[in-house]
Formats: sequence, C-alpha cells, structure tokens
Amino acid sequence: MNLKDFVLIFSISMGTFLTSCNAKQENNSEILEEQPTSDALPKGMKMVWNDEFNGTELDTSKWWDRYFSSLDWFNKDALEAFENGQLPPADYEFTGNSIILRATDNYYPGANRQISSIQTYNWENNTNMMDNAIGGFFETRIRRDIGENGDRVNLAFWFDSPGPDLKYYLEEGGEAHNTKGIRPRGQLFEIDLCEYITTEIVLHGNVDKNGKFERNIGHYIHKGDFKGKWVTHSMLWSPAGLKFYIDGELIKEWWDSNDIKSPNHAMNMFFGAYGVDDVSMEIDYVRYYQWELEGNNLMPNGNFEYSDKLFPWEGLGAITKDGAYDGAQAVVIDSKKDIEQYVYLEPNSDYQLTLWAKGDGEIKIDADNIKSVVGTSESNFQASHRVSDEYKQYSLSLSTLDEHEGNMRTVKVSIANIGDGAVVVDKVELIKK
Repeated sequence: MNLKDFVLIFSISMGTFLTSCNAKQENNSEILEEQPTSDALPKGMKMVWNDEFNGTELDTSKWWDRYFSSLDWFNKDALEAFENGQLPPADYEFTGNSIILRATDNYYPGANRQISSIQTYNWENNTNMMDNAIGGFFETRIRRDIGENGDRVNLAFWFDSPGPDLKYYLEEGGEAHNTKGIRPRGQLFEIDLCEYITTEIVLHGNVDKNGKFERNIGHYIHKGDFKGKWVTHSMLWSPAGLKFYIDGELIKEWWDSNDIKSPNHAMNMFFGAYGVDDVSMEIDYVRYYQWELEGNNLMPNGNFEYSDKLFPWEGLGAITKDGAYDGAQAVVIDSKKDIEQYVYLEPNSDYQLTLWAKGDGEIKIDADNIKSVVGTSESNFQASHRVSDEYKQYSLSLSTLDEHEGNMRTVKVSIANIGDGAVVVDKVELIKK
C-alpha cells in the first residue's frame, strides 16, 4: 500500500470513528435527558462507565452472567460447579429499555433457591470489567418485585470482594483454601446498597482466622414500601468514607476519619434476584462517575471550581470569587483554620504537590500516608511557607508507602493557615513524578 492510499483509508476510518463517537455522545445525552441521574451526584463528577440496558443482548464486555462470590468458596457444591464450568446462567430478558432478572425453580448448587445474577467480574478468566479502585459515585434505578407465591426472597444490588481467590474476604492473619488474607480488620468485604424486598444497607466485615463470617460492621434498614416500585439507589465511595442515597436523598453515611470502612481496591458489582416462584428485579440503568480532573492533576477540585462548596475538600475554608489565581474561584482560609482531602494514590510512588497562595498568613502543607481503617499517619511530609501579598507558588514533595498488589494508598492532604491573617489558596496540583 502506498502512502496516498494509506492516508485515504486512515481519513475514512477516522471519519467513521468520530461519527460513531459523536453518535454515542448524543445517545448518552438523550439517555440522561430521558432518565437523569439523581441530584445526589456530587458536582464536578463525570460518567466513566454505564449500561442503560437499551439493547437486546447482555454486553459481555461489562457483565458475566453467572453468580459466584468469595463466600461460595465455602459452599462445596457451588465451588465444584465453578471449577467444572457448570454454574447456571442468569435468567433474564430485555424490554428495550431495561433488563429483568428472574429467579425460577432452577436451583443454584448447594442452595435452596435460584440465583439470577450479573456481575462486573468474570471469575472464570479473572477479568475485572469495571476498574473502580479509586471509588466514585454509583447509581442504579431498579424495581424489585415478588408474586403471591414468591419465597426465599433476596433482591440485591451490591459490591463484593474480587477474585480470583479469598485474599480480600479473609482478614490479615487468616487463612483458608490455601489463601492468606490481606484485608485489615474493620474494613468491609461487601457493600449492600439494598437487600431482600426492603432496603437494607449492609457493610459485611469481620471474619475469623478460619474464614467464618462473624458479624456486620454496619447495618441500616430504611423503612418503606419498595415492592414493585421504581427506586433509585446511589453510593459515594471515597477514601474518606461512604455515603448512601435513596431517590437522591442522603439516608446513611459511614464517614469517620478514625474508622474508615471504605475499601482501597477494586470491587465487583452485582445485581441479583434470589428466590423461587416469581421473584424478579428490573434494572433501568447503572452509572459510575469519577471526579473530573484536569491534565495530570490528581487532586479533585484543585481549582475550587466545582461549585460554591468545598467538597470533596473538607474543613473551614470558604469559596471566594474575588482574586482567584486561576479560574473564577479560590478558597480563603482564616487564621488557625485548615482544609483537607483524602485521595487514593498508587503505592511506592513519588508525587509533587504545588499550590498558589497569597495573603497575610503562614501556610503549612501536610501529606500523610494513612493507615487503613484507623486513619492514623504512617508517614508525614510537610512544609511551611510565609505568604506575601502577591500570589506565589509553593510546593511539597511526597512519597507513598508500599501496599498489597492491586491496592491503592490512602493519602490525606491538608492545608493549614498557622499565621495570624487570612490567606487565599488556588490551583492545588498533585502530580505523579
């Protein structure tokens, strides 16, 4: 092929590609207008993964249509079926704008009910089809229902420990099925946004050294009649904690810097209809959002432009529209006040934190590698700078500590004003070296 022919073919291919991309963007816009994401979605996030279930077939690049989870390593019949490639497929149908999972009388191995489930992790080939190791915002709109003879019902939307073994289910010091646990005690191995036909939000946690489940580390029942009704369930998963929403309203959170329950690794996402005799779950959509970042900057809302709120920063700073260094907004930090944010970073890596500041105070910049669950500092990097009337750039070099393979490092970044006057801070950037 000569160069002229190559350029012609490349141009045609690119034209087709761009047309396809534009069509997908238009379709996404139409989808969101038809059934928009709830108001619970934090400002400054963008959609990175979704399924609107508008087709006629299951998208196998996103879903595995078998049920298997870490707990099934302790179900002899299910484990044997998994190892022999005999797990029953989910029973589902597409309506044109949704998918319906149905539990029938086709019993799951070692269980007294049918399980029709789809998940974003394929246990057979160890493939994770939704990389969510840095958390984010997840939302689904579902309708759960049972007939008059429905029995042994559990209709759930949840996140579970990924495979291909038990290391995330087992705790540190525990061992089962020739696998040693790596999960710190007090960190969850499963998050249920809803269970049964009620809405039970459950954090499954503590496990003994032999792999026997002991108790939940969080449990909340939201009262209401959900049978046969469309309900929107959402979760914000961040390195600082977890927030849960129903129909856009915050109804429960576990957000404690001294008891961080959120996982620092990817989790597989499940939908499941368990039971017999007319038990079903209809799914309208599921969407996954992350903080929208600029360039190589890993600090969400580093320019304080997301909204008139600090979030995901926390603390006693105030958004100002006067005298921003970059963009339309900055943050004012009064004397003896501070702001902070938790972020997931890659382990064993070097980073550079920079910011621009002015005012009549002194800033102290801290970056701490945080110990899982308990939230204490395992290593600290800090620098103090006296600021002046004009904007100047200040920096801090930091490094992350080691972690288990596949895990992220939780780092707390804080900016404190230790001087007597107010300071204005803008354009906070966290760059991997």
